[in-house]
Amino acid sequence: MFDEILGLPLHPLAVHAPVVLVPLSALGVIAMALVPRWSRRFGPVVALVALAGAVSAFVAKESGEALRDNRIELGQQFPSDSHFTYGDLMPIFAGLLFLAALGLWLLDRGTPGDRQRLIGTKIVAALGIVVAVASVYWVVRTGDSGARLVWG
Repeated sequence: MFDEILGLPLHPLAVHAPVVLVPLSALGVIAMALVPRWSRRFGPVVALVALAGAVSAFVAKESGEALRDNRIELGQQFPSDSHFTYGDLMPIFAGLLFLAALGLWLLDRGTPGDRQRLIGTKIVAALGIVVAVASVYWVVRTGDSGARLVWG
């Protein structure tokens, strides 16, 4: 299922979506964390982009595994498996980013001035920023290791 599309390997095509969507949604989560009124206004869009990034990261992972398995069947050896390790974790980072976006949006929709909700929102906002930065770092690390595997 994740092997080919129109006779071409799916992985080189599929990786472009998370490379764009994960950093874009990370910027949205950081903006939502820093400016709560933007969270109320743009939260649904950021959450949808983050969901698309998580789904596309999963598709990229699965298509990468299919491509690797096909290459191994042809007898090709891989000098390093770091890209495969990074790729296995990428959907987790993207999924956490989606949860951060969704959590921020849902918390910021609450009643203004609700003290308990305000503390919870600040905690989720801080975690959201950490997850956003980690997600961008991980997508760059994964992409760089894949480029080195192909071109290096």
